Amino acid sequence: MLRPTAALIAGTAALFLLVGCTPVRPDAVKLSAEIGVRIASARAAHFALVHSYFEQRRQRVDEFIEREYLPWKVNNVFGARSVNAAFRRECKSQSADCTELLLGLGLRVTQPTERQRIEIQRRLDALEAQLKNKLDAHYSQTALANARLTTLLDHASKARIDAGALLRGLSTAGSGLLASDVIEVGEILDTAEQVTDLVTAAPQDFDGALKPVDALLRRVLPQATGVRRAN
Repeated sequence: MLRPTAALIAGTAALFLLVGCTPVRPDAVKLSAEIGVRIASARAAHFALVHSYFEQRRQRVDEFIEREYLPWKVNNVFGARSVNAAFRRECKSQSADCTELLLGLGLRVTQPTERQRIEIQRRLDALEAQLKNKLDAHYSQTALANARLTTLLDHASKARIDAGALLRGLSTAGSGLLASDVIEVGEILDTAEQVTDLVTAAPQDFDGALKPVDALLRRVLPQATGVRRAN
């Protein structure tokens, strides 16, 4: 998922440096700097894509609550024998007691539902934040590597240092300039999908969904998110 950005830097370095005894050309510095701008653009696009993905998951949960869970919950509440009897007794006419009963029943349905919705969304938000943190660390490292490469190329160009010598210097220094971290984000995305599937599986399972959801989150979220990480 993130390999193209790192490969771009590595490929650029190879073009600039793997040229035997040819001096580093000034246009190599310009191209390296342009790559830095592209890295920043890729980061912004990647973050927007991540947000869009998780926004779709949040909307899917909200749609499930509205279209499936709430109708099921209302039927359950009003279908209870004691509630049905109170409704028949108090709502034969438009009275204050009937209004109070309806308001009470409405709160009985909506308040716990909203609390549950907020908790589910908070967990999806935590997954999104964790993924963005990983992406940010990758892009920061990639941008830093490219900035260092640009500086070295600029110095080599002005001093007319042999490109092959510059490459050998980078290799022996062990700076890791051309190394890239391959970030495994698939597990976080899979977990987000599993959480959404679990929460929206069936209306009767929604109220008890937090416990299995948290079991899923412990695999990928650090303790800082408020959910214990599995050993």
